[in-house]
Amino acid sequence: MRRALALTALGAALLTAAACGSSTDTTTSGSPSTAATSAKPDYTANTKTVCTELKTKLSTMPSDTTLQTAVTEAIKGKKTQAEITAATVVAVKKVLVDWVAQVKDTAATAEDPELKAALLATEADMETAINGLTSLDDIEKSLAAIDQKDGSKKATTLCKAAGVDLDS
Repeated sequence: MRRALALTALGAALLTAAACGSSTDTTTSGSPSTAATSAKPDYTANTKTVCTELKTKLSTMPSDTTLQTAVTEAIKGKKTQAEITAATVVAVKKVLVDWVAQVKDTAATAEDPELKAALLATEADMETAINGLTSLDDIEKSLAAIDQKDGSKKATTLCKAAGVDLDS
């Protein structure tokens, strides 16, 4: 899409230069070459670094021990099953939200605006899914649905193009 916009802008610049130039005007010949030399910045190295860091963070989802510790602390003093269940959901959500915040930290280091936007959209989708959890039964289903969102798909595609497969 960026190439299409760049080509459209370049075409408009060339048409404007051609329309304004006359047979005695020699300054317009330099104008198109200046526009043609402006290229999209190369984000390849940064994208590969960001995607590698993201893959590491995604593979270090909170362990069962971390979750159990959080739940154990949260349910202290709870007496009814309803209180225990509610405290458990809140504790798990907190651990997951803290973990998902790492995606936002990784996005902050991305130089490619397209990758940064995709990562931030993914982080927002994950946070929304986690905050919407009402039971422990729907955690996996809710998080798995994130992979089908546009931000996640775009980030996966951009990382794969940089040589980092987030799915493996």
